Amino acid sequence: MEVIPLFIGLRRGVNGFTLLELLIVLALIGIASGFAVASVDKLAMRMDERRWQDRTRQTLQAMRNKAMRTGATVAAEVVVDAAEIRQLNDGGRELLLKLPTNFKYELVSASGDTKVALERKAVIYFFADGAMDGQAFDLISPQGRRYELKLAKHTGQVRGRLSDAVL
Repeated sequence: MEVIPLFIGLRRGVNGFTLLELLIVLALIGIASGFAVASVDKLAMRMDERRWQDRTRQTLQAMRNKAMRTGATVAAEVVVDAAEIRQLNDGGRELLLKLPTNFKYELVSASGDTKVALERKAVIYFFADGAMDGQAFDLISPQGRRYELKLAKHTGQVRGRLSDAVL
């Protein structure tokens, strides 16, 4: 007596997949594409954050370079309420960088780890020898991530790093 598995005899004349198998495959494809869309959306937001971090740092670096190139002190103003950086000229204020409405700047104390909001704007002076008056402020993203910008007083180096603190 020959033993035949239960469903083999039923499947011999059937070609293709059953409806249940097709539905399972389609459900798995839908779940996988849902994960892909979510990760692409987060990637786009992170790239936008990175773009504004880089633009802020490059704007400050360009101000330092301008002071060294011209041999004159250059002043910039970081305005918290308007989320912008302006160059102070003779009687004027030229807009250098304006953040989108969902990003903001926050001035912080240069001493210690505590983030204390100081004023609504700060003036940064870039000197001809490459030095500047040290300042520190944060760029805060819509997701609450802080990007710390620290301007070294003696070397004039503009340093930025992503903070561990999230709002």
